[in-house]
Amino acid sequence: MYTVFVFLGFFVYSSAYENLALLKPTWQSSSHNDTISGSHKAVDGLKTYLTYHGGQCGVSADKRTTATWWVNLTDIQRIHNIMIHYRTDHLVWNSSNQFTRRFMGFSLYVSNTTSMEDGFLCFHDRNCTRATIPAIVNIRCPYLDNMSFIITKDPQETTTHLNTLCLLLLNFVRWRYTVVLILDVMVLIVQVHVLNIAMDTVT
Repeated sequence: MYTVFVFLGFFVYSSAYENLALLKPTWQSSSHNDTISGSHKAVDGLKTYLTYHGGQCGVSADKRTTATWWVNLTDIQRIHNIMIHYRTDHLVWNSSNQFTRRFMGFSLYVSNTTSMEDGFLCFHDRNCTRATIPAIVNIRCPYLDNMSFIITKDPQETTTHLNTLCLLLLNFVRWRYTVVLILDVMVLIVQVHVLNIAMDTVT
């Protein structure tokens, strides 16, 4: 008699987003107030108060010819998607909200340095109106291995050169693999019977 033990198992795949921009070094071409609305506010991970006085939005200075903001990931990273939460002041987000006008016409560049000239244009808003531009933009970029992400306003595209970014997420998908074993054991019993065959000998 033989006993065979068979263990069954399988893999479980799970994923979680990790914000690679969280608390990374940032810079912007001007600041309305470095303490309340410095460039670092866009990567502090907070989005409860999408207002200037809430202290969770990076706001550039008024009446400038350009408005540029960047985050330095400090290393080459592979990004799944980029999400931008814009300042809304918790008002209805439609054409009557003054901040829709400020968001229009922005460009997103990706670069392996902190220079826009060394990078590639990932996204350029050319078609949105104050009635159609979303308060949260989700961008998939074809250039995945990059160190810095740069948001700028082109003077030729818009008359409003002001950034008010409340949160920028650079999401990396971290996969986790788990091996699950089924502890119930299947037992297969094999019985071997020996048959004795008696043969008469004829002489």
